[in-house]
Amino acid sequence: MTELLEQMIQEKSLSRPDAELFEKSGNVNEEFEEVDVLKWLASEYRVSFTRLEEVELDRELLSLFPARILLKEELLPLSRANGSVKIATSRLFATRGLDTLKSLTGLNMIPVLAPSDVLQREIKKRLGVG
Repeated sequence: MTELLEQMIQEKSLSRPDAELFEKSGNVNEEFEEVDVLKWLASEYRVSFTRLEEVELDRELLSLFPARILLKEELLPLSRANGSVKIATSRLFATRGLDTLKSLTGLNMIPVLAPSDVLQREIKKRLGVG
C-alpha cells in the first residue's frame, strides 16, 4: 500500500478496505494525490466533493458552531437548507465531530468531501485563526 493511502487511513480519511479497493481500481499511479482518492470516495459513497475554491460561506451559519470543534475535527459548514447543513470534511470515516455538531444544533449534517490542506486553510481563514 502506498504511503499516501496509509496516511489517509491513519487520518480516518479512508478505510483500509476502501484503500485496497482504490488500489485495485487502477487509479494508483505515480502522480495520484489525495484529491484523486477523495473524488473516488465521493463517487463510491455518493457524497459531494468540493475544492472549496468558489464556496461563499454564510457567517451566520458559521457562528452556530463552536470554533474549537470545527478546528479540532477539521469541519467547515458550507450551507444550510431544510434543517440540514452541508459540511466540508476530508475525514469521511471520522464521524465524532459530525455527531457532536448534530447533537449541539439539532441539525442534520451532510458531509461534503474536500482536500485536507485546502480545508485546513479555509477553516483558519474563516475562523480568524493562525
